[in-house]
Amino acid sequence: MRIKKTVIGSFPPISHDYEESMRRIVDIQLQYGMDIISDGEQRADMITYFRDIPGLEPGQMGLRVCSKIIPPEDPGETIKVKDFITVRDYLKKIGRADVTVKTAITGPVTLGVACAASGLSYYSGPNDMNLYLDLSRALGSIATQLLRMDSYVQIDEPGLSAGFISPSKASLILEELFTTIGKVRRQSNSLSIH
Repeated sequence: MRIKKTVIGSFPPISHDYEESMRRIVDIQLQYGMDIISDGEQRADMITYFRDIPGLEPGQMGLRVCSKIIPPEDPGETIKVKDFITVRDYLKKIGRADVTVKTAITGPVTLGVACAASGLSYYSGPNDMNLYLDLSRALGSIATQLLRMDSYVQIDEPGLSAGFISPSKASLILEELFTTIGKVRRQSNSLSIH
């Protein structure tokens, strides 16, 4: 069995035209023989990408929590899903629909701590488990939409290894995330966390 190759992280900014940047990044990944490619995450950092989740908004110090966090009404309208569609459609256009696309989703611990540090309303504080459980449900709805569309999904959770939250609390938060995601049938190995 051949090991599949992919990329980790975002590409440096290429252009202010995001769709053109994504096409160029796809071409680079194909040129180097990647089996599972990404959109290159050209629009924003791993936190700001989720500004379309209800309850989050841009603030002076970054994305902040402004109200109760709820899943997007239509996850298909979120930036992450739209960028996946852009890459998938480009692959079809160039005759490479056989190539798998992976979408990175920031985990609820990392996203919650970062947003709470920039400003926090509604929740009792940065240790309020409801903040992270609500983010798990919101992020889970986006991940579920992507999996239904045959994207691989990579949950990026550097806050775990950085010790942002205790392991016992983190396991409850991630259990909520994976319970939300687990309701959709998907290809084997199409979901990862790191």
